Amino acid sequence: MSILDPKPPTRAELSATYARKFQLNVVDFGAKGDGATDDTAAIQAAIDAAPSGATIFFPPTSSGKFYKITATLNVTTPNLRFASAGRAYATQIKCTTAGVTMFSVKTNGFVVDGLTIVGNGATNGVGATVNAFELFGDTDGNVDSTFKGETCIINVATAIRVHGRNMVVEDDVTITSSLRGVLIDGKDAVYHTGPNADQNRGHYIGGRFHNIGADNTTAAIEVLPAAKMLHCVIAPRHIDSNGFGKHIVLTGTSANPCKGVTVKPGKFTEAAADVITGTYLWNSVIEMPHIAGDTTSTTYGSGIVLDNANTVDILDATMLQVGNHGIKITNSNGVRIRRPRIKVTGVNPAGGPYDGINVDATNTNITIDNPYVEAATGYGVNGSPSSSSLAGGRWTSNTLGNINSSTLQNPASLGPNTTVEGRYGKMEDVGRQWYSLAANTAYRIAIVSVDVANVAYQLRVEVTGLDDSTPDCYLFALRYVKNNSGSPAFVPIGTDAASAGMSLTLSMFNTTGISVIVTSTVAARIGAKVTAVSGGGTSGVAKRGVNVAMQA
Repeated sequence: MSILDPKPPTRAELSATYARKFQLNVVDFGAKGDGATDDTAAIQAAIDAAPSGATIFFPPTSSGKFYKITATLNVTTPNLRFASAGRAYATQIKCTTAGVTMFSVKTNGFVVDGLTIVGNGATNGVGATVNAFELFGDTDGNVDSTFKGETCIINVATAIRVHGRNMVVEDDVTITSSLRGVLIDGKDAVYHTGPNADQNRGHYIGGRFHNIGADNTTAAIEVLPAAKMLHCVIAPRHIDSNGFGKHIVLTGTSANPCKGVTVKPGKFTEAAADVITGTYLWNSVIEMPHIAGDTTSTTYGSGIVLDNANTVDILDATMLQVGNHGIKITNSNGVRIRRPRIKVTGVNPAGGPYDGINVDATNTNITIDNPYVEAATGYGVNGSPSSSSLAGGRWTSNTLGNINSSTLQNPASLGPNTTVEGRYGKMEDVGRQWYSLAANTAYRIAIVSVDVANVAYQLRVEVTGLDDSTPDCYLFALRYVKNNSGSPAFVPIGTDAASAGMSLTLSMFNTTGISVIVTSTVAARIGAKVTAVSGGGTSGVAKRGVNVAMQA
């Protein structure tokens, strides 16, 4: 290097130069932050002067002071950061002009770091008409924004309304005393002209939501039908403290269901409305929610409420002191509830009784595995969904009994089967069902079929019944069965055991099926179990699968 060459700048000098160029102080543009001066024009001037990637810096305000704005501040430059320094609430931006949205962001990469945004409402957002942020992202709906650093949004109607994808609210952010927290909406008809702006996806939401809602019509986090949601993760850290709003609302339509949502583990406490609701929610997971109600509230809700849901898993839900039902599901198909622990339901003194899990006859294909309902004013599990199953479970202190007689084991529904799969097909299939038999009427309780015509299998039929108006009813029969292409062999193994008037008949249903028919000389309500055990097979061609289809 020649001695005439200039000395290269140091890292500190480069940093200082970068900071001067890319950090704009709103005070330099005339903002006062004294709570009296209208700072709208000064802050907008700083925003307009900032290049992409710059920071708009708001010096902390003194006690009782704030940056006063009276109209919407518009952000159109990408990758801007609004920031301050110091503790939470140290730097406040406040608007009391009715109906104003404080920040409209029609670009991507927007960051808010350490600011307190104040509207014109009171506790729980009562009276609020000012909205804090409306995020549009770019014209293709890419929002890519972050709220961080002890940011607080308070006393607003809606804290953040987002019209696109990819927004993070970090765990040290608080949204409080507002009507709504995060509202996930659809595209704007004028602004969003990109080809990929019509479906929302990729939201990641953390943060604490406190005192949200003045009634049960708003929510801390809500997906609107217009969002046409397709894949997102919602992971609030904590929604708490006497808000009268719902906690999470996920809504689609029959034409555009809300799809692919994962609600990650979170704490939902002092709930005074339905905590998590899903309407037309498809292909989604609600994972490990911790839900606790508010025993001092004058309004109440259920823990998890689903309507018109399809293929939704509720995993390891824990609930305590829920006002109404723990889990309530209607008009849904393919919902699986695994290992819920529901400690107390039915805190609501009006209405009820309320169940731990309520799944009525409008549902189908509901699977409930190992529920634990410790106390409910109604039943542990109540309802009669078709083609459904209940496995395991523990019930204590349910004042109206353990499980209602009209639960999943309903005589009009198909019972669950237990199977053992072998290398070449189903080696064993066990079907169970309840039936009401008319006197002197042959009733087909099952059809047993096989993969090919000449499979041999062992068939065991067990029937038990006891009713106040009928004598004891029981039947046990064991057969070796071979279809023989329509010339069946039914060979008794041992001696049948049957009560007076109870008999078994086997007949061909088709070339591969057997009808299992039970007749009783008296009217009886019975439980039936049919077990078929295949002889197995030696190759994939010579299959030996066996299937038991219990009849409704």
